[in-house]
Amino acid sequence: MSGIGSNNMESKKLNEYREYIIQLYRALNRQHSIEGAVSVLGNLIYKKFGYRSIYLDTAKDNKTVFIKNSPFQSQDGNRGNEPISRIFNFELSADEYGKVMYLEDKDKIRGMFSYLEGIISPSVLLSTPVFSQNKMIGIFIVYDTYKRKMAPELENLVQLAAKELTAVFSRIEEHNLVFENMLDLAELENVLLSNSEEGKTGFENPIQKIVSVLPGVTGMKECILILIGENGEKPPMLYCSNPDTRDVIREEMYFLNEFKRKDCAATVALETKRPVIIHDAFTDPRCSSELARKLGIRSAVVLPTWVVRGRPPGVLCLYNGRYEAFSRRQIHFLKIIARRVGLIISNMEYIDDLKTWSKYDGLTDLLNRRTFENIYDKLCDIYRFSKEKFSILMLDIDDFKSINDIYGHQVGDKILQNVAKCIKGNVREKDIVARYGGEEIVIILRDIDKKEAKIIANRIRCSILALSADGIGVTVSIGISTFGTDSYNKKNLIYIADKCLYEAKSIGKNQVVSK
Repeated sequence: MSGIGSNNMESKKLNEYREYIIQLYRALNRQHSIEGAVSVLGNLIYKKFGYRSIYLDTAKDNKTVFIKNSPFQSQDGNRGNEPISRIFNFELSADEYGKVMYLEDKDKIRGMFSYLEGIISPSVLLSTPVFSQNKMIGIFIVYDTYKRKMAPELENLVQLAAKELTAVFSRIEEHNLVFENMLDLAELENVLLSNSEEGKTGFENPIQKIVSVLPGVTGMKECILILIGENGEKPPMLYCSNPDTRDVIREEMYFLNEFKRKDCAATVALETKRPVIIHDAFTDPRCSSELARKLGIRSAVVLPTWVVRGRPPGVLCLYNGRYEAFSRRQIHFLKIIARRVGLIISNMEYIDDLKTWSKYDGLTDLLNRRTFENIYDKLCDIYRFSKEKFSILMLDIDDFKSINDIYGHQVGDKILQNVAKCIKGNVREKDIVARYGGEEIVIILRDIDKKEAKIIANRIRCSILALSADGIGVTVSIGISTFGTDSYNKKNLIYIADKCLYEAKSIGKNQVVSK
């Protein structure tokens, strides 16, 4: 009779707390960790029905079940010191543990869960498997150290809760995966932006590097990034995570032809600025079925990359080799990826632009002094071990201060710009021309000795003499020094050219002077 009374009491509790069970489901779905979800369920069962619980995070190796992590016990019991790998009976099939088991005999409990008695000493036990994608990922055990019969309603509750745990765990794992992927992508952005020069120094192209890692970040089989030239004047730039895919596409000239079609998936994505979802690439008219078969593509998502700072538009194509019904959450995540990829590429180009701009003088478009000094240091090191020489021309516009004072700085700026253009027109591409400061310009003539340097300097002087800005005549004075003839010392070489420049000014200006 006592057993019947106990059963009735449990049934009454289940009816009384039906609303509380709904709240339990809501509480489970607010959890962000497996431990938190197990704790919520375990505490409910313990507080309302007096049963303890333990969750075993399991995995399956061949036909054996084993523990992946330590048992999680939510009540005031301890985990014990027994080796957790000995909890199961390895002689039994793993399928046995994939069933709901109600055991109230200690010998049966010991037979199914070897050594579990030494950890929690159960007298009655309900074992309920937790599944994810048809695979057992854990076992939720409700037990008591005193022998009493569980009501069927309580068993049903535990089974329903185990199913809810499956959904909760899947959501938590998906959330964690998305979070980890976003961290990976954010880290990728940091690495790429801090090493944007990498692609210029013989290493892998940074954009190709992005594409190569995206399959791992998104969980897709392959990735293709297509960057479209402005106004379609240039052919698309193609980046593929798989080199073989790139070869097939280039051989077929696929995108060159497909972008001419208005119903092409990539064109639709670009024009609508929305993702295009392909469930079956073999039959979808927006895809090339022939190419899909060659590449083993069955499903795909084609997304426009985010366009910033006038960046030519591009599309990100992510493929799978199987049919897939993409969830709303997946599409949202892939849209974030495409947006971030567009930002990374745009920021890389913007930083490259900044680095380029930082090398030049804003007024004359000549190299600035800092850039000149970096190049000059390297050239001195190179020519120190060479038989070749280089010459330095230090040039200064005569009476430039007076021009600014009389005619204004706008006229002075125009004269400085004209002189810079004239100098660049009289030297070779491999020569270095930089604004050294104010109206002073320095020129490095590579592989030019002193004799030839004088000829070039006089040619520049005469060309500038022919210039006029607003009817104002301009002359320059030039000093020359030659590496290997005048000095091997970097500072001394500049000093000699500067000294010759001021000598040219002192003897009447519009002169070329060398040591």
